[in-house]
Amino acid sequence: MSGRIQQEIRQSKPLPLAVEAHLNVQRTATALRDLVERETQAAGGLKQVEFNVLRILRGAGPEGLTTEQVRDRMISPDAMLPAVLGGLANRGLIERIEQRRRISAEGLKMLATLDTRIDAALADRIGRLSPDEARTLIDLLERLRD
Repeated sequence: MSGRIQQEIRQSKPLPLAVEAHLNVQRTATALRDLVERETQAAGGLKQVEFNVLRILRGAGPEGLTTEQVRDRMISPDAMLPAVLGGLANRGLIERIEQRRRISAEGLKMLATLDTRIDAALADRIGRLSPDEARTLIDLLERLRD
């Protein structure tokens, strides 16, 4: 199936293997991000970054986190994080306590709804791989990040 990315991006010249691999990782990451964002938009009107911030704050517990601590835990840090936090606070999904943010009861309810949808969507997509293939994919991606 090698070379499919060339068709997708309408590239007629052969790609170096490293470039082809890079483009495939990027294209796949975008497809998975879009999948999650469709679910977060449909169920809660959230962008994926907002969903991720809520999950980070849920994991932090009642003490919450500072903006920098949230940023450090993000998969892809967002320059607009202060605005994202402000928007979530305006919607009542997070609370501000001094310099820290924590998820609100309303935010926890929103995540309870979204968790099931997101888990199912990802299980459906990743379920196209066998458990061994999924583990191999994880191992390979982690090696690329080293």
